[in-house]
Amino acid sequence: MDNPFLLLVVFSTVLTAPLGCSSDPQSAPDAGPTPTTGDAATLDGGASVDAASDAGSDGSADAAPACTDLSNDGAVVRPTVVDAPLPTGTGGVVPPGRSTLVAVRYYGGGIVISPTETWQEAARFEGGRFAIVFRRNGGVEQRTAGDLTFSGTKVTTTATCPTADIPRDAQYGASGDTFWVIDAKDARVLEFQRTGP
Repeated sequence: MDNPFLLLVVFSTVLTAPLGCSSDPQSAPDAGPTPTTGDAATLDGGASVDAASDAGSDGSADAAPACTDLSNDGAVVRPTVVDAPLPTGTGGVVPPGRSTLVAVRYYGGGIVISPTETWQEAARFEGGRFAIVFRRNGGVEQRTAGDLTFSGTKVTTTATCPTADIPRDAQYGASGDTFWVIDAKDARVLEFQRTGP
């Protein structure tokens, strides 16, 4: 699976479960070592905001079309590296409605990112549910949906589509129309911006 949040996110991708993630078979070869051990955006330091990333990890073109009708119209995002410790969750109120991924940041010294690594993701969070559509490295678009809860600085996602998954936890923070999921496993933060209802 690729994205934590799902999450978120997730929020995959971290919105990754807490949304879980795995390697994307459609990814281009790396130009060097990457900071990931799997491709889950953790709603993913064990949890992915990117539960959506687990959807269709077999590379099938119609991996999970029924999970959500969200349009993946967010910008294609290239990750950056921040030479600082990974931040911790601050909690807060995640804005309900539709959001798109606006930044992916890897934390720590000596991290090399593949020049072909890209992320594109849209998510909807409301009423204890999430839906995510995402694409990694220009590969196959994938979709996922499920349940989510927020408690303190932790978000928990449980994918229910395209298949059921175990609950995944991640740290998160929110301020205004922006929220971020901290993927401790892959030392990255996925930042989302609310774009509509």
